[in-house]
Amino acid sequence: MFCSVASSVRAWTLLLVPLTTILKSFLSRWPVDPTQKLQKPIRQPDNVVKTTDFIDFVANLNFIQLLRRQVYVHKKILLLVISVAALGLTACSTPAPPYAVSIPNVQAIKSAASSPLAVGEFGAQGSAANNESISIRGNPMVSASGTFAKYLQNAIVQELTEARLLDPNSTMKITAVLLKNDISAAGILTASAEIEARFAVTKVDKTVFEKIKRARIEWDSNFLGAIAIPRAQQNYPNLVSALLKELYADQDFVAALKK
Repeated sequence: MFCSVASSVRAWTLLLVPLTTILKSFLSRWPVDPTQKLQKPIRQPDNVVKTTDFIDFVANLNFIQLLRRQVYVHKKILLLVISVAALGLTACSTPAPPYAVSIPNVQAIKSAASSPLAVGEFGAQGSAANNESISIRGNPMVSASGTFAKYLQNAIVQELTEARLLDPNSTMKITAVLLKNDISAAGILTASAEIEARFAVTKVDKTVFEKIKRARIEWDSNFLGAIAIPRAQQNYPNLVSALLKELYADQDFVAALKK
């Protein structure tokens, strides 16, 4: 929670810094010492015609002095907030939510497989796999299983177990290599995630199926990190479920399981 709050603070400070710079540039036209006490505005008699323009009027009311004083006083506070936010962003890591079995996926694998399967090795290849962690607005999300390849493996094990199709001693085995695994949550309106893996099915050490499967999902995002980051994390199991759905629906995969 601290990480997502820190991200929100950082987002706001990124807006405040340029605004403060613009304000200071505007106020530099009136070189007033910010530590100086405010003077009482000069009151003119009611019967005197006021010919001053708007800027003179504002300056006469000490408005400019007041703004310059506020910028001076809060400058160090703003820098402190930025530092705390940056520290929070680099210090936190959150585990991905546990995978939840998809009932439609279980029904699909039941229809596809005619005999039990064993689950073999699941690995990762390349930096795009983000096997160790995924960065969400600078906040690393890790797998409680150790790696995201293992997370995918556990997801298949769970669904095969639910479908009563898991047999470690089966001569038909499924393996996979994670190739891409990423979450894009920088958008303030929409976020997305992509995953890609090369699946293989072997029968008595002979490859009967090998294909790369992909999945992509989107969801509503938010400017505030306190909302956008947890929402992105919660959607990761949905991404893995979407990938398995694509695998189970592949007709070549179905044909391989019925051999």
